Amino acid sequence: MSDQPLTHVSWTEQRLAGKTVWQWLSLLLIPLLLWYGTIWMIFLHMSRQSIITVHVHAQESVLEQYSQQIDTLLLEHHLRQSFPGMEVSDIAHARTLNVLKEVDAPHRRLVIAYLSDLHLIQGGYMDSRGMWQATGVTIGLWDADLSGVDLGGIDLSGAQLERADLDDANLTGANLRGADLADARLARANLSRIDLRDAQLIQADLTGATLTNGEVQGATLERAEMRGATLLQANLAEASLWHAHVLKGHLSRVFSLSGTTLSDGSRCHTLADLTNTTQQAENRDACLASFQEEARRAPRMLPRGEGRHVTAQGA
Repeated sequence: MSDQPLTHVSWTEQRLAGKTVWQWLSLLLIPLLLWYGTIWMIFLHMSRQSIITVHVHAQESVLEQYSQQIDTLLLEHHLRQSFPGMEVSDIAHARTLNVLKEVDAPHRRLVIAYLSDLHLIQGGYMDSRGMWQATGVTIGLWDADLSGVDLGGIDLSGAQLERADLDDANLTGANLRGADLADARLARANLSRIDLRDAQLIQADLTGATLTNGEVQGATLERAEMRGATLLQANLAEASLWHAHVLKGHLSRVFSLSGTTLSDGSRCHTLADLTNTTQQAENRDACLASFQEEARRAPRMLPRGEGRHVTAQGA
């Protein structure tokens, strides 16, 4: 028998015995990498949140500075009594365009809402008889970049938006009665339930825009690009579509074409006009469909504001 004392070897020691250097490193590296990965993810998350916080603070700082500038022009330089062409108004217009370039879409909405609340961009009002009275605007919005901005429900009545970029903007329920949108870009814009009565949209780009249930009575849409626009139940009574580009069949879906000047220069006056041989066949069909729709809905119409009606069922 051996004189060597017997030594008890534990199960753990047996498992660890004979490990290579790489195996030892693997045992150490895996937890280390997991720890490092966790710390890195936390760092990235905190960095992202910091960037967002810095961005929001920067945007709010720009807006605060802008509002102070406008307040100064109002209180010290009589901005409210000015109009485009006067130095103080032109300064306000330039500063407005600059701030719209510096901030993102949500903050651009805040800029427009701020100006609207101060009644600095509107160019008219409704008198006690419910008649639209045009006035001069204080700050024009021509050439403004409002693409993708949510302007839903904002009062822009009579605003000067010539050549403004409103592509992909949301103008649902907005009031643009009497507004000047000549040469404006409104491609793919949501204009559902919008008030565009008496507005100027000469050569405006309405490609793919949605005008469902829009109030467009008396609007001027001459030479406007309207291919792909959705006109379902839009009220185009007394509007001018002279030389407007409208896809065939789209006018048959509107609520009213009474007194509307069509793209070929003919007008929908009465049912008797449908016998006018100078009127293109597609325009005759559109007029007829419009008159039929009005006749179908007339017995059940309820008033919904000036110049528009909805059916009692589902109103």
